[in-house]
Amino acid sequence: MWLQYVSLAVSILTLAGLVWYVCETSKIRKTSQDQLEAMRRPCLVVCATRRDPRDAVMRPGSSLLIVSSREGLAALMNIGNGPAFNARYQLTPLDEGCRQPGSHHLVHVLNHEANPIPIPIQTISNGNWIVTLTYESISKRLYESKTTIESGVLVAVEHRQI
Repeated sequence: MWLQYVSLAVSILTLAGLVWYVCETSKIRKTSQDQLEAMRRPCLVVCATRRDPRDAVMRPGSSLLIVSSREGLAALMNIGNGPAFNARYQLTPLDEGCRQPGSHHLVHVLNHEANPIPIPIQTISNGNWIVTLTYESISKRLYESKTTIESGVLVAVEHRQI
């Protein structure tokens, strides 16, 4: 009789060990996927150039970057390590009475490649805007970058995973 209890105890310990092993293996797999994603993470931003400090009175905390123009249009650039797929941008006015352009799509944005978008640089230079970019990485994780622009000057950039 006691042999059956020992056999049952060994089986329960084996099952518990197997469950623990599966949990630990799952954690290792998730960690390795996160590390791989970090190496291939895209990061879309609005193209910018250095601002000449003599062009305007600088207030504390203001940026030295202004939106740059590619053929008279604003442009996006991927400064991340991997390509961005199914990119979508939305231009939202912060000023009352400004007309809000609709949402637009791009197919993909390769690394360090400027992609003009059909928003004239004059539009961004005249007024205050938030440019919201949503896109996917190779592993289909969604990301969002929000850029606040005041009269053509980049004020804030936020990048996060959705």
